[in-house]
Amino acid sequence: MCKSMNFEFYSEDVENLEENDSEDLTTEKYVHLQSEQVNFIQEDHSSEKDEDREDVSISMIKKIVTSRMKCRHLLKSITVIKL
Repeated sequence: MCKSMNFEFYSEDVENLEENDSEDLTTEKYVHLQSEQVNFIQEDHSSEKDEDREDVSISMIKKIVTSRMKCRHLLKSITVIKL
């Protein structure tokens, strides 16, 4: 077929394709590969989370919440003047 369409090909490439084609994946091999891929993605994702994560103390969280509540209260008390 390649010859009829004037494509260049090398016999080594054809042999490699034939060898790879003969090595069909069994269900077990496919499941194993899929499992490895999922594990790799999970490990990669979890390491990214750990790098970005920062420990915050309870007192700091309380300060943040208190400050937010004060801001909300202040915003409610401000009257908007239309120009």
